[in-house]
Amino acid sequence: MMKEKDGCIFNFGNYKFESFDEEGNIVDRLLPVDFVVETNTHLLFIELKNFDELKNKNNEETKKHLEIQIASDLEKLKIKKDKSNKDKVKVFRMEIGGKFKDSVLRKYIAGYSFNKPVKYIFIFQFYMYAQPEMEKLREDIFHGYIPTFKEIKNKNLKFENFEVMNIVKFSETYFPVILK
Repeated sequence: MMKEKDGCIFNFGNYKFESFDEEGNIVDRLLPVDFVVETNTHLLFIELKNFDELKNKNNEETKKHLEIQIASDLEKLKIKKDKSNKDKVKVFRMEIGGKFKDSVLRKYIAGYSFNKPVKYIFIFQFYMYAQPEMEKLREDIFHGYIPTFKEIKNKNLKFENFEVMNIVKFSETYFPVILK
């Protein structure tokens, strides 16, 4: 099955997926991730953040847009030396963990049995980050911002991994994505 989101067309093949914000199964005040996909081996929670399509812009517009996007990425992800953006970075990282937590709780409330390991995949269009920097960001977010769900008394819930990647890596690793 295919689903469009933020200028990307995701091809989930024959796997069952949910998109909470469009399906009417919304639990008030719980923020959802963009997709929950059940594969043969895992339950994947997928969040797509700040992906902007550049295709229909001329070179000058693209250059200006990239400069703005780079500044925005750094403001959200990296604490400045003077720590003036520390609170904004913390809120952004808490939002990343909060959407995952809320989405797991939605499934739990709906009676999902969690008989497959859970992965959380955070797709962010990093313009400045190479793989080592993305891994460092993943570690920074993972420790302290991604819940472990020890409070859920369900022995079946096994949280396996939190991954941070760009759309190209996601398309190569999980499901094909077509950029509109």
